[in-house]
Parts: sequence; structure tokens; C-alpha cells
Amino acid sequence: LSGNEKGNSPAVDVWAIGCIFYYLLFGKLPFVGRTSAETIKLIVEGAYKLPKDVRFLKTICGCWEGSACANTGRMLDINPKTRI
Repeated sequence: LSGNEKGNSPAVDVWAIGCIFYYLLFGKLPFVGRTSAETIKLIVEGAYKLPKDVRFLKTICGCWEGSACANTGRMLDINPKTRI
């Protein structure tokens, strides 16, 4: 995402799957700006918010730590080296 990496790696695929999981869990995209430039800025900064009704999802997902809900955030980590 920073433009410093050469080529693609599995970390890029994990990030993309994190975006898909976020959409499946919350019904909206993780990065939405008013303009394309603003959306790109949010992506590069990793600036997304969990919905306010996330407590309801904790009940659905069961144990929060290690669940699909919690791991989605780890997939969206902007650092490819620390991303799951």
C-alpha cells in the first residue's frame, strides 16, 4: 500500500480478504471517502472504524479474541510484516 514494496505478496491477498470479511460482517466497505483521493488516503493510513453495533457481532462471533471479527482487523493492518 505504501508503494515501497516491489510486486505482490501473500500479505496483499490477506489484506484484500480482510476487506471482503469486513464487508461480509458489517455490510459496508472498510474504507469509504467522499472522493477517490480521500478513499486512497484512508486505505494508506489504515483508517477504518468498527460499526457502533459491534457488540451484537461479538455475540454472533462468540469469543471475540481469535474470532472472524477480531481477525478482520488484523488482516487490515497497514504493515504487511505484522498482518496475519
